[in-house]
Amino acid sequence: MTGVQTCALPILGHQKGDLVLKRVANILSSGIRETDLLARWGGEEFIIALIDSSLENSKIVCENLRKAIEEEASLVGKAIAPEARATTQTEAGGTIYEMLRGKQQQMKGAVSKAYDATDLRALNIPVSAVDEMPLRVQKVIQEQDLILDKDLTPAAMKAFDEVKNAVPKMEGVNIKDINLKSLESTRKKLNTIYGAASNDTDKKVIQTIRNEFDNWLDDTITKGLASGDPDELAKLKDARAAARDYFSKFKVDPKSADVDAQKIIEKIVSKDLTPVETMNYLFGSSKIGENQAAVRVAKKFKEIFGENSDQFNEFRQAAYLRLVQDSQGNIKPSSKIVKEVDELIMGKGASLANEIFTPEQVKSLKDFRVALSKTITPSTATNPSKTGYEIARLGEDLLKGFGVMTMAGGDMATGAGLTAATGVIKPLRGATSAYQATRGATIPTLQSTYGAPLGVAVGGSAADMLRQKEQEQFQGLLGEQQ
Repeated sequence: MTGVQTCALPILGHQKGDLVLKRVANILSSGIRETDLLARWGGEEFIIALIDSSLENSKIVCENLRKAIEEEASLVGKAIAPEARATTQTEAGGTIYEMLRGKQQQMKGAVSKAYDATDLRALNIPVSAVDEMPLRVQKVIQEQDLILDKDLTPAAMKAFDEVKNAVPKMEGVNIKDINLKSLESTRKKLNTIYGAASNDTDKKVIQTIRNEFDNWLDDTITKGLASGDPDELAKLKDARAAARDYFSKFKVDPKSADVDAQKIIEKIVSKDLTPVETMNYLFGSSKIGENQAAVRVAKKFKEIFGENSDQFNEFRQAAYLRLVQDSQGNIKPSSKIVKEVDELIMGKGASLANEIFTPEQVKSLKDFRVALSKTITPSTATNPSKTGYEIARLGEDLLKGFGVMTMAGGDMATGAGLTAATGVIKPLRGATSAYQATRGATIPTLQSTYGAPLGVAVGGSAADMLRQKEQEQFQGLLGEQQ
């Protein structure tokens, strides 16, 4: 039994993959006898020794176990998905890092599997078609004003030589067809050269050579120039389609309009990054929304996983945490959150906000900003003891108590944070202002897409938690003002 953790890891990360392994182990152990042996064999495989069991009986046992795992699959997802919600920037960065790398490994493995299933030795391409390939590569390099020089881009020169020598030179032999196995060997050499390249200029040229090599091969197959076993040709087309999908999501195309986002995704999946570094790559190292590359990164993330996926909900959550927390996971001061929400949804970050959040979520952020601004102590406050603003400070404490207000699932329940039900609240002063500013306000019970409350779920008119403290303190606060 293989692939247990491999299937879960690209979706939920290593920790959730471990939970799946434990659940599968429980199913297996409950489906065999006490005299049988069960062991984990490798990273994601299990082995069972059925003592004194015939071959036919063993087949029945294995089929029953397979069905039990299949029936449990949906329950496993429900059991572990509610936990797949980051509550700090560090958790968010680590989760997204694992998801991207897991997805990249999954897709790369699918491409390799598709090629392994194809007998390339049964397929051929005419030499006349192969001879066109280096000419196409050279033309693209010239059109893009790239450097191909033995001193400045030595690795690229080596890659181009591999392309030119794709047709083996055999004296006295007139070669009419080239076996696709040989061309695939050339493609693997290009990959090796790219990995060993020491500078970005070299890598850019080699990537262009690889891209044009792939384009030429696709065009050749599409034109029907490849000959051989029809079944193997169909398999090759499937393998090429899987490769194109993989390359479009995880490789850099210098001609692409979102090349900066492609480079960021490639760095995340190819480098050993910390969670903080991952968050900085995704959203920029300064305020969220200031780096316009973040918009294209969000689009790329959405392209890789899908807008309605659990993974993109994690991306939304990471963006929200970046907005309200510092890098250590501490809630930012209310005044700073209000300012950054303004910049995100109405300033430079508007494009990013609209790319990440749904219109309903953007509206909730606006409501959150309005209500949170009521908790900010005015700079002109004259109450020396500051007790007149105790309720306002309680609002900030409440925000910290939430820990996380999830943006997941396209529905933020009754809103994010303190949503003023009465709309515009008249500006008042002192304790009376603080009290009336929160009257009729609703603090939502925050639900994940799986129905499980996240963070500290506080519900009810005027916020039960806040109201309880108000009732205890309000009379004293009014007396002090008088």
